[in-house]
Amino acid sequence: MSITAVRSSNRFLSTVADITASLPRAMPGLVAGLAFLWIYLLTPLRTIMYTYMGLALAYVTIWSALGVRIIMGSIIQISRELENVALIHGATPTQVVVRILAPLLSRSLLITWLLVFILSIREHSIPLFIATSGTQVIG
Repeated sequence: MSITAVRSSNRFLSTVADITASLPRAMPGLVAGLAFLWIYLLTPLRTIMYTYMGLALAYVTIWSALGVRIIMGSIIQISRELENVALIHGATPTQVVVRILAPLLSRSLLITWLLVFILSIREHSIPLFIATSGTQVIG
């Protein structure tokens, strides 16, 4: 999502990706927890409602916005010329991401993961709605 928001030549697609990435953190934690409760109750996802998988899905959805924002800053700093040179020499877009962008972003990805993990363990409003008394949460 970060790559689409930063590198897309289509202005509309770039704006939509940027707004979509920011939307989950725009709502308070209680509203997000209640939203996931209703999603789990009214869809076929009911089977994962009180499981660790359901809790992980909620956390990833809510906290991915922060991760996307941090990674966007790192992607902006990488010149497009590196990607263009690789494409000119016959690399596929997947190879460009794996061989050029991923090594350059590896430290940013690690730092982003650590920061999001540290901030998310303090979140108690989401498990309030979608966890049972037997589900252990960190924090």
